[in-house]
Amino acid sequence: IDPGYAQAWATMALAQWNMFWRGDSGDDGERAATTALRLDPNLADSHAAMGAAHRSKGRFDEGLTCCRNALRLEPNSYVAHRIAGLCCLGLRRYDDAIAHFELAAAAMESDFTASTFISQSYKAKGDVERMRAAARRALDRIEKIVVAEPGHARAIGMGVAMLASLEEKERAKEWATRARLV
Repeated sequence: IDPGYAQAWATMALAQWNMFWRGDSGDDGERAATTALRLDPNLADSHAAMGAAHRSKGRFDEGLTCCRNALRLEPNSYVAHRIAGLCCLGLRRYDDAIAHFELAAAAMESDFTASTFISQSYKAKGDVERMRAAARRALDRIEKIVVAEPGHARAIGMGVAMLASLEEKERAKEWATRARLV
């Protein structure tokens, strides 16, 4: 890594946070995010990475502040909107979470995670109709990914969750069996 290249440090911080969030690492990316911010405080990904590190420690308000800083620099940032949405979920601010996840989903049509969080946010609000509509949209994205990458375990797993939300029990069982095989 070029020690003076902020984007590389921010990307590394986000990768470390992602691995931490999945339980694959004990490093939440905060040190790399701190370096990225020191090198380039005008880089949106540096702020988003710090927001992710705060979120991983349960400091949702601080994480959201970092994401807002990122969004001032890059209003359509997928990463900043996704992490802001996750911070809002932690704060139980579901309408704000939905707004951020919708913008993240629009910024990256090939991603399915933001779409699944939209469904989960509506479920938390008790809005079953919108939860199902969001689950259907997320499943549409997931199915495209699984067609292209039949072994994409995370997509298959999230597909099971969306199918369950849609009460498509038989398909959910089939996908769960497929996930075990993968």
